[in-house]
Amino acid sequence: MKVFDWQELKHIGGIVAIGSFDGVHLGHQKLLQYGKKLGKLNVITFSPHPRIILQNIKEDFLLNTDEEKYSLLRKSGADDVFFIHFTKELADFSPEFYIQKVIFSKIKPERIIVGFDHNFGKGGVGRANFLKNYCEKFNLDVIIFHEVRKNNKEIKSSLIRRLLRDGKILEAKEFLGRFYSFGGVIVEGEGLGNRIGFPTSNVEIDTILKVLPYDGVYAARVEVAGFKYNAMLYVGRRPTLKKQKRVVEVHILNFDKNIYGEHINVEVIRRIRDEKSFDSVGSLRDQLYLDKKEIEKTFKEVKNGT
Repeated sequence: MKVFDWQELKHIGGIVAIGSFDGVHLGHQKLLQYGKKLGKLNVITFSPHPRIILQNIKEDFLLNTDEEKYSLLRKSGADDVFFIHFTKELADFSPEFYIQKVIFSKIKPERIIVGFDHNFGKGGVGRANFLKNYCEKFNLDVIIFHEVRKNNKEIKSSLIRRLLRDGKILEAKEFLGRFYSFGGVIVEGEGLGNRIGFPTSNVEIDTILKVLPYDGVYAARVEVAGFKYNAMLYVGRRPTLKKQKRVVEVHILNFDKNIYGEHINVEVIRRIRDEKSFDSVGSLRDQLYLDKKEIEKTFKEVKNGT
């Protein structure tokens, strides 16, 4: 995938869905499925996410990296995906200038589809209805896709971020339509896990901008070198060891291979417990045995559909 400066775009055409699409959640998926029924579907999205630039966000925000988003958008029906490099210059365009110079002159869509809460232009003053009314003057149809609700809640990326930060993994899954996941590279740690019978792999996540679930222990699935394994996931600051830096560690069940330097993907399946501080390393080890039993039970339930 490539990130384009807006000036580089050349007559993309077709049905064009425009948006940030962070998470590619169930609402996004329904929009894309609708667009796909209309014809060849191209997606225009942005890198970095506009809010990262506009709000100077440094960490704990994204539900997807660009690579993950590209893959999910394609799986959800997009024939092609184009990332526009989002800059302060682009953010400062007036809505009219943006439509004329970017949409009309560069993208040249046959039809446009956007979410009901789509906004653009300086200060976000360009709204979906403005886009529709302006474009219709030039005989370009704009479809405003309605909100999508589940469990009596509007499906939004902001809601999913909040659920993940609260450790509500299964609720987040309901709105994503899949288990939340993140990727990273296995790096060397301090070796405590080996010494107490729970060898762990320290994960250096792909970007600190990615949302991590609330500190604690989780049942997870880890994909490494094309194979999936059940695992125990820990996110936290290791208070028993009096540490401060937040770390991500996985203990892969029934696994003894050396995977240092490997890139892995971690699917977060279920929350097991909150982070705790133990009075000794021995007490921590005892708790990990209990956690492992609970995680093994969890995967038996998942396998049996309960």
